[in-house]
Order: sequence, then structure tokens, then C-alpha cells
Amino acid sequence: MASYQSLHDELFRQLEEIRERQGELTPEAVLADVEKTGRKHPLYSKFEWDNKIAGRLHRLGEAHRLIVKVKVRFTDANDEERSTRRYVAVTRPTAHQPDYERVEDVVLDPLKRRIVLQEAERRWKTLRSQYGHLAEFANMILSDLHDEAG
Repeated sequence: MASYQSLHDELFRQLEEIRERQGELTPEAVLADVEKTGRKHPLYSKFEWDNKIAGRLHRLGEAHRLIVKVKVRFTDANDEERSTRRYVAVTRPTAHQPDYERVEDVVLDPLKRRIVLQEAERRWKTLRSQYGHLAEFANMILSDLHDEAG
């Protein structure tokens, strides 16, 4: 089993506290938590609050970037150290947005893992339909796979 070591520990801790208070981790949940607490919130300074410069959609983008910024180190099946995003977007059928789950929780949950892999397949097929006609695209993919197999 992979062992996970969090990068951006303080941000990770703050996001986990938001998940506990809000019941989910989404950009909306992060922004709502920060707005509710105001200037005393540890993440308050990470947002642009001047509405002349940025509105709510911009702040939701800032919240999203905070979530995907957190990385985790792990040792893969070949005993190589790697890093990836700490949170994985898991699509929920009843919601208009994904919930962000800890990658180690997704890996251990067959349903969440299947949902994430289905989304990865959908994204791959979209990329293939957009760029598959370019020989360079195929070469790039093959080269990357070759490097991974190393």
C-alpha cells in the first residue's frame, strides 16, 4: 500500500477543517467558509476581495486553485517516489460540481475510484478527438508512456 506524505501541510490542514465544517470540499464550500469568518480566516488573504477587480466567480477560481495546489508524495508500486494532487475531483450525480476527496480515500474506495477513472477516460477521449489527427500528438503520448515504463 502506498504511504502518503502531505505537501503544503498548513493549507491541507485548513482545507480539512473546512471539509469538516461544510460537509464537503468544493470551491463553493471553501469560499463560503472564508466569507463567513471574514478577515480572521487563515485563507482570507488568499482571495481578492475588491469587487472592482474580482467578483464571486473569480474568487471561486481562487478557491479551486487552493484545493488543487496541495500535493502529496507517495511511493508507487515500483518503489519510486512520486507526487500528485492531494485532492481528486469526484463527480457526484446529484450535484452540479465535483467534491474533492483525498487521493488516498479515492484509491481505497472502489466506487470513487471507478468514477474518477471514468472521468479520466472521458477526458482522454476528448483529447484524442481534438488532437488525434496530429502525428506529433501520438508521438508525444508514446514518448511519455515509454518514459513511464522506463
